[in-house]
Parts: sequence; C-alpha cells; structure tokens
Amino acid sequence: MLDNDKFDNSLKDVLVNNSLLPLESNPYWLNFEMNYKYNEKEKHTNDLALRKKIDKFVPKDKRGLYIFVNPITEEVLYVGEGWIRDRLREHVKKLYEENIRPRNIFFKSIQGDVRIYWTECVGYHRRIAIEGALQCVLKPRYRRDDY
Repeated sequence: MLDNDKFDNSLKDVLVNNSLLPLESNPYWLNFEMNYKYNEKEKHTNDLALRKKIDKFVPKDKRGLYIFVNPITEEVLYVGEGWIRDRLREHVKKLYEENIRPRNIFFKSIQGDVRIYWTECVGYHRRIAIEGALQCVLKPRYRRDDY
C-alpha cells in the first residue's frame, strides 16, 4: 500500500524544485488580499464591487492555479485551477447562491479576509497534476474528494 506521508513529501520536493513552493515571496505566484464577505447591499449584483476587485488583480484570459489562504493563520483554504478570473468571480457568486451544495456551504464558511495566490499554467493535464500535488502537500480545508 502507498505510504501517503512519503508520497506527499516527494510531491513537496517536486513542487519546491520547480519553484512552485513556497508561496510567500515567490515570483511565480502573484497575490492580493480582499475581504471575501457577503454584502446584503450587493446581493442584487452578486457583489459586482468584489468581482471588480478581482478584475483589477487578475488579467483576463489567464489559465492557471489559484489558492485561497487565511492571511492571519496562513491556513490554506482552497486550491483550484482553470480560467483564474472567471473561477474567482464564480466563488464570489457562491456567497449569494441559495443552493445548499457542499462547495457553496464551504465558501460561505470562509468569509472574511483572504489572500489569493495565483499563477499562470498552460495545459489542462499539467494544471490538474499540479492542483492535485498542491492539495496533497498544502492540505487545504476544502478538497472536493472529501465531500
């Protein structure tokens, strides 16, 4: 049987050797902070103001990886991949959706200040592989397979 700790440590070595870790002070990872929080006054716009803040920091048409981190505790909350700006905007919309799905519940539970790291990465399979490796190593609070 696979030794998960040994495997995760070898994944960490790969991420470090390819300059994907650590996140802090890493020129490959851009980051910004925002107050990710439901705002009753913005309900009718699905928080256009918050989505505009994302647009300010993430250029259009960038595919890659992104990571939500609690800036106080440095806990990794979520690791994702895809069209970065679009995915981040979708996560804002989850604050306003009434569907009771595990992912929506999770995103409503992490309201507050968040730091978002992001990096461009071309190639779907490469992104999925790196996303999986980051999840094994960083152990985010939310992982799709856990639900």
